[in-house]
Amino acid sequence: MKLVFLYGPPAVGKLTVALALASLTGYKVLHNHLLNDLAEAVFAWGTPQFGELVSKIRFQSLELALREDISLISTFVYAAQKDDAYVQEIQAFVEARGGQCVFVQLRCKPETLLERVEEESRRQFKKLKNVQVLERLLQEYDLFAAVPFADSLQIDTDALSPAQAAQAIVAYMEETP
Repeated sequence: MKLVFLYGPPAVGKLTVALALASLTGYKVLHNHLLNDLAEAVFAWGTPQFGELVSKIRFQSLELALREDISLISTFVYAAQKDDAYVQEIQAFVEARGGQCVFVQLRCKPETLLERVEEESRRQFKKLKNVQVLERLLQEYDLFAAVPFADSLQIDTDALSPAQAAQAIVAYMEETP
């Protein structure tokens, strides 16, 4: 089982690339907004109960996918330092059960994020759609850092289309043992 851990700031194109990658690989997409939207149906965003439910759903999904040898693409907004322990926990969980984590960081210019954040395609899920909130998050957290404890393929979504990014990820996975 492989877990492609696709991370980057809001509006970088994580879900779009994940869907393109899924069409090439047959992997299932367990994207962050599926988890967040489900948890928010029960608990207020950002509350401890919300976070606990998101985490339980994520780890239960991983456990069952590992047991059935179903490879996944998971999306995540990674904030340097703040999320290190949680992402390491995900990696350890997968690897302890015989799975492999493939880290892929999506990047683009901040101006691109600010343009994309209001796109209509973001309305299907309860994604961030507010320029001012995104600007605040970009100031408050380091959302452009790579995870420090694992190698990450870095993809510039300004330079590559979603299909090209997906092809680059497939090539990277073929090169990586």
